[in-house]
Amino acid sequence: VQPIILDCTLRDGGYYNKWDFPSEIIDSYLYAMSKVNVDVVEIGFRSKLNTEYKGACAYSREDFLATLDIPSNLLISVMLNASELVSSEDQISLIDDLFPVSVEYSKVDIVRIACNHIEVANVLQSVNRLSELGYRVAINLMQVFSMTEDLISDLIAIINTSKAEVVYF
Repeated sequence: VQPIILDCTLRDGGYYNKWDFPSEIIDSYLYAMSKVNVDVVEIGFRSKLNTEYKGACAYSREDFLATLDIPSNLLISVMLNASELVSSEDQISLIDDLFPVSVEYSKVDIVRIACNHIEVANVLQSVNRLSELGYRVAINLMQVFSMTEDLISDLIAIINTSKAEVVYF
């Protein structure tokens, strides 16, 4: 199995500048990642929560992504916070609001959902809906250092009932 290299510098680095990167820097960064054979760049988050100013990478909307010069050999990923999904009254409607009705209309290839252990079972309908729309879906299981092996095994069994393709620790 060939490993897939995912870079999340823009998403993770955004905590330092409120995800407000100039588009020229993003384009240069995407070009550099394509040249060093990174497979996936996680451009930022996708969210409807907007209570303060944050840059375009905090929401990674399709209109913003369309302005970028994304090399053809790069896949684009965004991260969803499970807390936003589980607090929603209707996860399917939220997913449909956040993502185009088909991956054919999106610059996003992969959606990673960041979950703590108590959220895993509650995001599976979102995982499955994203998969139905054509997105590759991954669960980013957070804080595994504090979990027992049995809990991790139980969580993997729960995730395996969904259409998630990958589990990250």
